Amino acid sequence: MQLVSGGAEVVKRTYIYATGWVPGLGQPFFERYQYQSGWTAISVPFGHYVMIDKPDDLARMLMSAI
Repeated sequence: MQLVSGGAEVVKRTYIYATGWVPGLGQPFFERYQYQSGWTAISVPFGHYVMIDKPDDLARMLMSAI
């Protein structure tokens, strides 16, 4: 995929790790991004379907990221 409108210049990146489900496949990504410059890593005690179970919380997290 090629981004043609400056997508490569994205300066804010956010990773949201939902810890409330097993197997928790996002943990390695969370551990990498929480210390990586240019990333904000957020850990939340929600299940995998955050957008269904906690839409208001997810919206707040996403809005704070922009």
